[in-house]
Amino acid sequence: MKRESASQDKSFAFAVRVVAAYRQLAENGDVAELGQQLLRCGIAIGSHVNESTSGLSRSEFLASMEAAYAEAHRTDYWLRLLRASELLDADLADALLEDCDILLRILGSACHTTRKGLQAQASA
Repeated sequence: MKRESASQDKSFAFAVRVVAAYRQLAENGDVAELGQQLLRCGIAIGSHVNESTSGLSRSEFLASMEAAYAEAHRTDYWLRLLRASELLDADLADALLEDCDILLRILGSACHTTRKGLQAQASA
């Protein structure tokens, strides 16, 4: 059985929590579109991270991780908006924002390390 990385584990768990938050938002038809934006971005993070594990090169890995990082930033935006608008429970939003911040750090670090490796490889 294949061992998943921390980024895979965390992004999958985060996606599950985003789906639960979306279900809460979907109950209120007025914010359904905002909930869909959160859902799209929040679950795309894990999708891109998972895709990165099937890459054949460092460049492909980096492209997938950068896409995941961008989706995490978008998710952070939607969470902050929903919290500030009082459309999402503050405790839930804060917990999701904390998890999103952790993902941003993990993904940012992976992108930075991979970029440095590619630069070193290119200069060698």
